[in-house]
Amino acid sequence: MKTLLDGDTWQEEYGLVINPHDPEGSAWQDMDGQGAMFETYGEDFQAVCYVNLVLPNHLWTYIDYENGTAIVSGNGYHTGTPIGYFITKKAWEQDTMIVVSEGDV
Repeated sequence: MKTLLDGDTWQEEYGLVINPHDPEGSAWQDMDGQGAMFETYGEDFQAVCYVNLVLPNHLWTYIDYENGTAIVSGNGYHTGTPIGYFITKKAWEQDTMIVVSEGDV
């Protein structure tokens, strides 16, 4: 099953974990102005790899597609062209793919 959410609904429903390495959000900020995106390298990526092992249903990938960008769940860790990753407090359901609409990202 595929579900489309706007960015605000996604943040409210799933709750973003703040990136401890970038709490001011130089790369991306949540609705409260805090840094929630984890980068694709360094300490951030190490945290992403750990979450992928222990809580994969809490991991989301911010992907750059040919026709735009989106934040997706599914197999939370994607190797396409990730811009970054998000970790949520609430898990996404196993057989569901959720796409956060580009205009709200």
